Amino acid sequence: MVTSQKYWNTWHPDSYTRMEFLPAGFAIVPAAYSEAEQKYSDFPFGEDTRLFEHEKDGRYCRMQVGHAQALFMIEYLKTDSWTVLMRITNTRKPREWGFRYQVLLSFGFEDRVREEKGIMFRDGEGCLMGRRGEYHMAAAFVEDPYVIYETAQHDTIGRRMEQGAMRQSQAGVEESPWATAAFTLAAGSSIYAAVSVANDSESARNAALKAVEVFGSWEEKKQEILQTRPSQSDESHGKMLDAVCDIMAWNDMANIRKGIEYTAITKSWNKGFGGWFLFFSDTCYQILLTSIAGDREMAVKNLEYCLAAATPGGNFAGMLSEWQNWVDRTQPPCLGYCLLQHYLITGDKTPLYKALPSLMRAGEWYLANRDGESRNLIQLGTSKTGRGSHKRTKFAAQNEAAMDNSPMYDEAVYHKETGLLDMYDVGVSSMLALDMECQSRIADILGYADLAGELRECADNIKRSINEVLWDEKEGIYANRHLDGRFGLTSPTSFYPLAAGAADVSKVEACIEHMFCEEEFFTPCPLCAIDARADAAQDNQYWRGRTWAPGPYWTYVGLRRAGRDAEAHRLAAAAVRHFDRHWKDMRRSYENYNAFTGEGNDSVDSDPFYSWSALFALMWSMEQISIDPWNGLCFGMLDGSSFAVDRFPVKEGYASVKCDGRMTRFLLNGKEVFASDIRARFKEFLYEPHFCRVFVDAPGSGFVRFEGIIPVRTLINHKEAEVSGEIRLEAGENLVEIIY
Repeated sequence: MVTSQKYWNTWHPDSYTRMEFLPAGFAIVPAAYSEAEQKYSDFPFGEDTRLFEHEKDGRYCRMQVGHAQALFMIEYLKTDSWTVLMRITNTRKPREWGFRYQVLLSFGFEDRVREEKGIMFRDGEGCLMGRRGEYHMAAAFVEDPYVIYETAQHDTIGRRMEQGAMRQSQAGVEESPWATAAFTLAAGSSIYAAVSVANDSESARNAALKAVEVFGSWEEKKQEILQTRPSQSDESHGKMLDAVCDIMAWNDMANIRKGIEYTAITKSWNKGFGGWFLFFSDTCYQILLTSIAGDREMAVKNLEYCLAAATPGGNFAGMLSEWQNWVDRTQPPCLGYCLLQHYLITGDKTPLYKALPSLMRAGEWYLANRDGESRNLIQLGTSKTGRGSHKRTKFAAQNEAAMDNSPMYDEAVYHKETGLLDMYDVGVSSMLALDMECQSRIADILGYADLAGELRECADNIKRSINEVLWDEKEGIYANRHLDGRFGLTSPTSFYPLAAGAADVSKVEACIEHMFCEEEFFTPCPLCAIDARADAAQDNQYWRGRTWAPGPYWTYVGLRRAGRDAEAHRLAAAAVRHFDRHWKDMRRSYENYNAFTGEGNDSVDSDPFYSWSALFALMWSMEQISIDPWNGLCFGMLDGSSFAVDRFPVKEGYASVKCDGRMTRFLLNGKEVFASDIRARFKEFLYEPHFCRVFVDAPGSGFVRFEGIIPVRTLINHKEAEVSGEIRLEAGENLVEIIY
C-alpha cells in the first residue's frame, strides 16, 4: 500500500475522472445525463478529454471532459491526506435547457475484491455519509443537490434516466454501497463538494463541513501545490518536464486484486487484459520517468512491479496480465539502465540491493538461451515454457524486440527446433551490453568490486562482437544480420551501439550521417522506425513506418554519451516538435506518430495517452538539465539561451537552474550555489562538503563561481590555479575542481 499522502488519487484502472480513497475502495464518480440525447456518460476518455495538471500525490488535478455538446472542467484539490475538494465547472453549455441536463456525482464503494461491504447513508445534518470498516466518510456541498439517491451501482441512476425514468421517483436501496447526488445546470455553472475521511462519523462530518470554507481560497491553494512540482520553461518547448510529470501521474493506477500500485502504460488497455497488465520494457521506462518526475515512491512501486516479472527460468516475462503471462519470451533489457538512473537521482541504494540478483540472472539467461551461436550476440526467440499466446511462433520471437511487426524481421526465418530467429539483433544485443555495464556500475556502488569486474567483462565481450559482426562496412552502419551473413533492414536500433558505448569515433561519425539523412531516418518527425527508403515505411502501421519514442530516445542517449551534444540537440529539437504540438493543443501523448506528417491520431493503432511517449518530452528537458552515468549532473543549453528549471529532483533534494541568456545560476534546495557568465552546458557538476567540481567546454572566456565557500585549493584541468572565489577560464575544455 502507498503512503497516506497518496491515499486519495485517481487510482482507477479504467477511468481518469474518478478520485479514489484507496484503503477503503471509496470513489467519487462524476457523470452527466442529457435528456435531449437521452444519453448518460461517466466521462470515459474521449475526443473532448484534456488531462491537465496532476500533482504526483493527487493534491491537485484538473481535466476537461465533455458530453452531449457540453464541456466541463473537473478539479480535485486536497487540503490534507484525508480531505479532498471537488469543483465541476460547466465551460460550454449544452444545447438544451439547463434544467434538462443533469450532473450526477456518485459516492460509494468499489467491489473490487473487498470482503467487507461499504454503505452510504444520509445523516440528516446536511452531509452524505459512508462507512467501510474503520473508515467513515462524509460529503458536504456548497449548494445542496436537488435529490440524493441510494443505489447499488455508481451508474444506476444514469442508466435509468436513459430508459426514460428521469422524473420518476427512485426507490432507495437498503444499506446501499452507492449514493448519487443530482444537480441541474439551471441551478448554476459550478458544483462544489468536499469529502473527508476519519475513523468516526463525527470527525469526518466536521472535517468535510470545515473544508467547504477552503473554496474561498481555491486559487491560492492550487498555486501553492503546483509550485512544489518539477517545472521547466523556455521559448521553444516549455513545460516538457511538466509533461513528464503529468503523463506519469495520470497513468498511476491501483491493482486491487494483486494489491499493488504502479504506473500504467495506458489505462485504456486494461479491460482488454483482464483489468491489469505489464509489458516489461515499458515498465522499466516508467521507473526512469517517475524518478525524473520526482515521485520516488511510484518509481520504487514500478520497480517492484518489474521484479514481479522474474521467472524461475531467469528471464523477466515479456508480459504479465490477469489472463495470460508471456514467460516464454522477454522484452529488451533496460532495467539496469533505468535503475541506475533512479539511483543517480535519489541516492537510494536499497532498490539496487533488491534488484541486482534478478538483473544478473536475466543477463545470464540471455547468454544461455538467446545466444544460439555462442558469439555474445542475441537472437530473438521464444522458449518452450509457459502457456502464453503465440508461444513458439515467429511473432512471439519478434515480441522480444518490443517492435512486434517491424519490417526488420520480415525476411528472418524462425526455427521451431531452437525457438530462435536466424538473425542477430543489434538493438537487443546493444541494450544487453548497456544493461550489463549498468549492472557492473551498480555492483561497484554496492561494494562488490570482483563482481563488477566480471559484469564489465561480459558487457565488453558483447560490445566487441557487435563491432566484429554487426557493423556493415559497406554501408557504414550497424544492422541486424542473418546467420548466413546477409545484413537486414536498418532502423533506429542501428544507433543503439552508441548508447552502449560500443562505437568508436569513426563509427559514430558514420552513424550520424545516416541518422540525419532525410531520406533514411530524419523524416519530418524523426526517427522513422524503419529506413524510410524501404517500401514498408509507407505502410504507416504500427512499427512499419511510424515514429516511436524509444528509437529517438536511445539514439539521443548515445549521442550524449559519445560527446556529440550538438547533434543530440538537433535530434531532440526535431523529435519533440510534433509531440509538443499535440501536447499543447490536445494534451495527447500518442503511442506513435506519422513519421512524415507528425500526426498522432491518423492511426487507430496509436493510443492517445501512452506513458513511454513522455520520453520525447524528457529528451528536450535533458537539454536543460539531466543526470547520467557518463556526464554526471549537467545543466545549461549549448548556445547559452535562456530557460528556467525548477525543483528538478536530485539526491540532495531539488535543483533549480535559471539562465537569462547572460548568466546561468544553479540552486540547490532554493539556495544559489553556482553562477557563470559562460554561455554553454556545464557537466560533471558536484557540490559536496569540502569539494566542488564542474566541467565546461567554453566557447569564449568567462568565469565560474561557487557561492558560499572559501577555497583553499583550485585545480583547472588537474593543474594548480589561483585560489579565488571567482575563477577565470579561457575558451576550450575546462575541468574545475575546488577543495574548500
